[in-house]
Amino acid sequence: MEMSGALWGTMPEPLVDLILAHLPIPRLFALRTVCKRWNSLIHSAGFVKTHSQVSSEPPYFVLYGMEDHRVQIGPSLFTFAYFARDASIFCSTTKKWHSLSFSFLPFSDFYLILTSRGLLCFAIYNLEDEVTLGVCNPITKMWRALPPWLPLRGKGLPDFVAMVVDEVHNSYKIIVIEELDLITRVYESTTKQWQETGRIHASEGLPYLMNRPCQAFVKNGFMYCLSQNLSQIAAYDLETGVWSRIHLNVPSAHEFLSMRTLGIVESHGRVLVLTRSVVGGDAAFELEHSSTGQGCFQVWAINDQLGLDIVVVGEVPYQPFDSSHDFDSFNIYTFSAEDHKDALIFSSPEWEYTWVFDLSDGTWHVVPECPRSMFGPDGVEGFPMELRLDISP
Repeated sequence: MEMSGALWGTMPEPLVDLILAHLPIPRLFALRTVCKRWNSLIHSAGFVKTHSQVSSEPPYFVLYGMEDHRVQIGPSLFTFAYFARDASIFCSTTKKWHSLSFSFLPFSDFYLILTSRGLLCFAIYNLEDEVTLGVCNPITKMWRALPPWLPLRGKGLPDFVAMVVDEVHNSYKIIVIEELDLITRVYESTTKQWQETGRIHASEGLPYLMNRPCQAFVKNGFMYCLSQNLSQIAAYDLETGVWSRIHLNVPSAHEFLSMRTLGIVESHGRVLVLTRSVVGGDAAFELEHSSTGQGCFQVWAINDQLGLDIVVVGEVPYQPFDSSHDFDSFNIYTFSAEDHKDALIFSSPEWEYTWVFDLSDGTWHVVPECPRSMFGPDGVEGFPMELRLDISP
């Protein structure tokens, strides 16, 4: 039942604010046009605090259009990044799309690198191809450009970039590594400065993200991601600044997914690794689902001690995908919602649709097509994201 305007008008403002604080962010933003006071609520410290305490924000999936950034070097044309354009967000509960604008950023050319706990890390390119890193909250439209991580601003992205958000202290860290010197540099939002925390060993290989969103996660004070050595997971101690490696005993009949594809995710506190069967030469892959005979990924959970053994927890048949599809063309993320617990999102710039695989019941779900015309010549990119009012860059 909808409440009449007259009834809303008789309610005390604190009660109205409490009711609004229970709304998910897209619904709250739709009501900002009602009056100036409601429009200003998201900037009220008291309301933001109440909203973070009482609102149960559902998971969202962001889809944004891309445009190639190409640079002519001699006779060759190279693509260095895909610039982000207008975006839409998909609510897992309402199954609806909402617009998400980046027009508040005063840059025409920027690249979305990472997302963590409601913040986005992006890269800005100037005419000389020099890169500046920045952080923003696309909901509150607050943003910050970071100082250079090197004395001389580098050309192109660092070889490794990760972001970790501390929700307790409302702070974050940006972690970068240049392959040139293998030094780990960390930006602390509390000090607004970079510091060097040590050098990694070249023999172990760089930790690996391929600058794709949501590919590192934090558990018990460590940040985890893939390593260039695909039989290892790279772990970074956020307190001591020391890197270590976790060696995984993957059966010889499997291998990690290609490095462009996400091979490690976190879901409900578990560390999950995705593998695929291998038969024949380097490029010959034959995958077989144990019950259906279809091709599949296998999903493994690392033990609680993050030790050597891993135990298979499920299989993902390749259907609805063609087994001849180029598996380097998609990215995989975890995506948890009320009806998609322990689910995997499959997204690709080359696909018209985004798919969800529910690990709990082994079923595929297609995400409803985005109503906006975002599929330009360079495709789209997508990633899961939290929407938050209480985190600032």
